[in-house]
Amino acid sequence: MPNLSVHVAVDAANLTRDRRGIGRYVRAMLTRWLGQRDAVRITLLVPELLLGRTRTRLAHMLARDDLEVRRRSAVRSLVPDIVWYPWNGMTWTSLFVNVATVHDVWPFVSPAPDAGRRRREQTAYLTMAAQTRAIIANSRFTQTEITRYLPVPESRVHVVHMGVDLPVDDRTGIRLQGAERYVLAVGEDEPRKDFATLRRAMALLPERLRRTTGLVIAGRSRSSQDGGRVALFEARRELTIEFAPVESAPELVTGEVSDAVLDQLYAHACVFAHALVQAITDSGSASALAAAGRIRAREFSWDRTAKSTLDVFSRVIAGARA
Repeated sequence: MPNLSVHVAVDAANLTRDRRGIGRYVRAMLTRWLGQRDAVRITLLVPELLLGRTRTRLAHMLARDDLEVRRRSAVRSLVPDIVWYPWNGMTWTSLFVNVATVHDVWPFVSPAPDAGRRRREQTAYLTMAAQTRAIIANSRFTQTEITRYLPVPESRVHVVHMGVDLPVDDRTGIRLQGAERYVLAVGEDEPRKDFATLRRAMALLPERLRRTTGLVIAGRSRSSQDGGRVALFEARRELTIEFAPVESAPELVTGEVSDAVLDQLYAHACVFAHALVQAITDSGSASALAAAGRIRAREFSWDRTAKSTLDVFSRVIAGARA
């Protein structure tokens, strides 16, 4: 743990809305830091005028009734050691030591065709590049992309790998309707996730497998979906997945799901993307891949991510004071 007690003010603007990967990451960090009051003080900064209602929602989300929640306009009076921006870029700035986390630089890799949207998305990154003392990247690849597309030297970019929620050991039963098994993909059904490639791979499966293997996309959809549902019945310990009747490969886009449902979707999936035919038809190969994945996942813990991030904060603070 860092030797100094660190006061971290957190841009929490998206915390109650983002149920995807970045939101999961921020919640994982806050949950761990809030349990380390001797090492870190956390203040959540929100733009909302209805502060009381926002505090209640955050307290429920983080299972804490002692949260320090302030409007971000109050940051000057707080005098934090660090202001942390975890949402890819900065839409507002502070006069203190700013650190941001970047998960990708998609607005530069694949710029939006609309000029207004492109300018808005890229400005948040360029502001971050100009206003932060350090940037945390979630991988070496992201670090390389940051230095490639933004005016940021590599020395300012610190790699901190994300953690993993380990698979549950207590699997429920499962009831499938409209398919005998399913392939799982997790993320919002949007072009940059390139689920189109996965759909093409599903379409190339042998006919017997294609008609009996469903595709479950656990995430929001930008188009309307007809039929199908996923539900977890805790009382009878059963995950139910129903695919709408179709002529080709069954598909279900679930929309946002709870962590409990996502855990069970992972637990029962026959494969997450690669070597579809082998993983579907060769149970030994699938079991070996699953076991190897669990071993690999144990190398990436949220506890380690939280500690490494605090270590970056402490080094940056020490550098700023020097």
